[in-house]
Amino acid sequence: MEAKESYMPLEYELNGETVFHVVHCRELNGASDRYLAMKRLLDIICSFCSIVVLSFLLFAISVAIRLTSEGPAIYTQKRVGKNGRIFNMYKFRSMVDGAEDLERFLSPEQIEVYETNRKLGNDPRITKAGSLLRKTSLDELPQIFNIIKGDMSFVGPRPMMPEEIEMYGGNFGHYITVKPGLTGLWQINCRSRTRMRDRARLDKKYIENESLGFDISIIFKTLGVVFSKKGAC
Repeated sequence: MEAKESYMPLEYELNGETVFHVVHCRELNGASDRYLAMKRLLDIICSFCSIVVLSFLLFAISVAIRLTSEGPAIYTQKRVGKNGRIFNMYKFRSMVDGAEDLERFLSPEQIEVYETNRKLGNDPRITKAGSLLRKTSLDELPQIFNIIKGDMSFVGPRPMMPEEIEMYGGNFGHYITVKPGLTGLWQINCRSRTRMRDRARLDKKYIENESLGFDISIIFKTLGVVFSKKGAC
């Protein structure tokens, strides 16, 4: 199948300024309408079932966060979705309130590492409850509501922040042809230890091989990674 190519304007806010990109998009595998419809149906069914089954856990985590640190239980962050649309991604707050103020909580050396890798080992902003949530990946559970809304899917590339676009490199045009996922190849391959260029490579591999069978295999592998706490931080 011949790849579909197009150019897409992308505009978003970054550090109070409007940033404009023209992105070259190349749909690698031309996912079928049947596959996309089935995937959306499964996303809706599984997310609603997850909310019912996990309702008490979601409530308990919210209470624990509020009791152990100041600030809201749910944290929202701007992420880039399909077709370059910016959406608010939900997570349980695992850091101190106001953690975006890097100079307040991090040393210059730590800021440099964070701005390069978008991750920081032994991050002092992480709360005690947040550390447990991250190790068990429970901080990601509110993204179930993003799946219901259609912002995300259960399986797909990790949703990136607008400031990560430049670091992501030439594969960004592939990234925005699919919905980002709650889990994906990044999450089952070293998770937080993966560098940005490796993350882009894994995302491209997923898009090239996108199928229901591949999605299901990733979900089962994710469960194994979560229970083993491999690569968590």
